[in-house]
Amino acid sequence: MRPETAAGQAALRLGIVGAGPWGRILAATADRLAGLTVARVVTSREGWRAAIEDASLDGLLVAAPAGLHGEIARAAAERELPVFVEKPLALSVEDARRVQEAATARGVPVMVDHVHLFSPAYAELNRRLAGCGGARAVRARSGDLGPFRADCPPLWDWGPHDVALSLDLAGGPPETVKAERIRARRMGSGLEERWRIALGFPGGLGAGIETGNDVSPKTRWLAVECGDGTYVYDDCAADKLTLTPPDSPAVPVACAVEPPLDRALAAFAAAIRDGDAAGEARRSLSLAVAVVETLAACEAAAGLRSGAAVP
Repeated sequence: MRPETAAGQAALRLGIVGAGPWGRILAATADRLAGLTVARVVTSREGWRAAIEDASLDGLLVAAPAGLHGEIARAAAERELPVFVEKPLALSVEDARRVQEAATARGVPVMVDHVHLFSPAYAELNRRLAGCGGARAVRARSGDLGPFRADCPPLWDWGPHDVALSLDLAGGPPETVKAERIRARRMGSGLEERWRIALGFPGGLGAGIETGNDVSPKTRWLAVECGDGTYVYDDCAADKLTLTPPDSPAVPVACAVEPPLDRALAAFAAAIRDGDAAGEARRSLSLAVAVVETLAACEAAAGLRSGAAVP
């Protein structure tokens, strides 16, 4: 028998594709949350193909290498199995759009784990922006020393975070994309890179992003100028959200304390249970496709082939 939630509902049975560091985090989080249970973990092509045919599963969590995200998510959607996939959704615009087409045609929830969108600090930032006229300018910087992956370029590993946040704040995709790869060198089987990106949105909002895997110490912040002053969401700081009013020092902003991944998986579970009545999965997937399109435009602006594996 399936375990039950406090409300008497059977716990959702989830399969996981991938047993690497993030796959293990997904498994531990899902097992800890009420109403979810990990029923199957697979690590091979044969394994995930069998998992999407498993009628006992209610959903699939995908933490496979990035180059497989689009293929697995589309195959699951075609079998009408809800999917929660790690970023990026795919390494090409064509693959991302195929996932969206499959999910839309069958009404299947497909969500992408742009995890910072689920941070309580970011939710508080959005709430406050709604009360002060919205964002006027966005700056972001993120990165770490590594990882140096052979199967995923650094732009596609780190870039989805800041691009997703910027597109979410702007309420849609950019009108203009400028990008420069300001550093690139081989590191083992992968690359060390740093990128500088400028996105222009309707209404004059601009976002300036610097991201890469050559950054030390680990950095992940987003600064948003608005009528209140400048809000900074800093995932690496003790105070996740601060406000610097005009001509005043920064002050911390009180936020709820809850792991973003908990909130993300709870939203996925809700989309499965109610058939995505709230539209959370549709919005997540649309944003994810726009993120892939934007990253591809960044590479095109720099004269590179989109989503290509490390040469």
